[in-house]
Amino acid sequence: MAVAPGNKRVNATLDPQRQKKLEELCVSSNKSISELFCKWIDTAYVLEMSWNKKIK
Repeated sequence: MAVAPGNKRVNATLDPQRQKKLEELCVSSNKSISELFCKWIDTAYVLEMSWNKKIK
């Protein structure tokens, strides 16, 4: 991701409890964290597009 000059880029971190929950999700679904995030992003995109169609 590009960051404008003068702006700081901050790395986001999860607290240990959320890291553990995310790890449990990965293990239970047998997917990598990247696959989970891609699935969630795809799902959010589809929902947004269907909502936009309903509005129009």
